[in-house]
Amino acid sequence: MDALSRLPLELILLVVERACVTSGHTDWIASLCLVSKSVQSVATTILYECVHIHNGNIGRLTVLSRDDPRRRLALVHELFIDFDPVYKWSHVGALTHDDGCAFDDTYSSLWRALTGVRVLSGTSGIIEDIAHRNPHVRQQLKSLFIRDKVYWWNQFDLLPCRRCTKSLMHSVTHLHIVLHVVFPKIPFLGDDIQIAVLREATSVMQFVVVDIWCGETHDMWFEHRPAVAEHIEEIRTTLPIVFPNFQRLVLRLRGISEKSALVLREAYTAWAVETRDGRIFLDESNIFDKRFNAEVDMGMARQGYALWDRGQQLWRG
Repeated sequence: MDALSRLPLELILLVVERACVTSGHTDWIASLCLVSKSVQSVATTILYECVHIHNGNIGRLTVLSRDDPRRRLALVHELFIDFDPVYKWSHVGALTHDDGCAFDDTYSSLWRALTGVRVLSGTSGIIEDIAHRNPHVRQQLKSLFIRDKVYWWNQFDLLPCRRCTKSLMHSVTHLHIVLHVVFPKIPFLGDDIQIAVLREATSVMQFVVVDIWCGETHDMWFEHRPAVAEHIEEIRTTLPIVFPNFQRLVLRLRGISEKSALVLREAYTAWAVETRDGRIFLDESNIFDKRFNAEVDMGMARQGYALWDRGQQLWRG
């Protein structure tokens, strides 16, 4: 510490900045913050730039949001939430209702404090809560990674309108959604409620990643050509409608066998060639991963904007 104190302040702050973005230096950074306001200012800005909320820290962050004169949570620009709201499990009594919206009051102060968020990842229920509480997010959000499957968005009929989630779509340029193809066949974009949410996408929505997921139970369905034809028809008639101005559509195969992946690859390529659409890409990096859990999704979400740049172009003009 004595040797560090003899260095120019600018050099010290560069060292601190580097230490903040690497793991294993939290105790050292905390000690410096106690003795130097300059270090505290630099470290706080960096450490709160990107926040991962989970069961282990959401309680402490909620307490901080209720009494924080420095408004540190307003510094958060990238928010990754690995925490499911109470209504993920049918505890309906814990919800309150406000003009057609349902939400959990427990973390309302936390959601209100996150006024600087521009990148958001979480389940649809959490996203609805944040959108309801925080008008700043509705105005400035650029990247939205929705982790749960589209047809789950209306589970338990607790959030029948998704009105607040709709409002997020007005500023989002990068969107990730998960479409679960099941058998007997259910429209993977869900009913009118889910489609209404997605159709709020405006001309600013340019980059879309769509996970095509089925898992072990329904994987054999993709090996039947008539069923695949129905699947392709649904994609080509719905996705261009809900995302009319996309510049890049990345289809990602998840939980799909090699045989099914081959059939889908041929079908997607034929669609892109027929429509002469160079905006359609296929990402097969996850075809054998049968898992569908928070750990996998958090790793994907934290790739940042690089997630939307992956994939192979299916037609080149």
